[in-house]
Amino acid sequence: LLRIIAGLEPPTSGTVDFQEAHPVVRFMFQDDRILPWMSVLENLSFKSRDLKVVTRAKQMLELVGLSEFASHYPEALSGGQKQRVALARA
Repeated sequence: LLRIIAGLEPPTSGTVDFQEAHPVVRFMFQDDRILPWMSVLENLSFKSRDLKVVTRAKQMLELVGLSEFASHYPEALSGGQKQRVALARA
């Protein structure tokens, strides 16, 4: 059902109706899928130099409680912290 809602698979029967005209759907893998050669902040901003992108990435880190880990690499994070980085990126 979640894959159908995310638009990754078509329904085999029936329909899926949303209350909103264009719902925003994010898909997060069970594996964290963060890039080990990039810092936490770089994983969120994909090394963008655009100030808006970097600022938004920092805001997302703050929301998941990982602001102090922005310069850390994934190997220094626990599994739960890696999942929160993936959630912030989503």
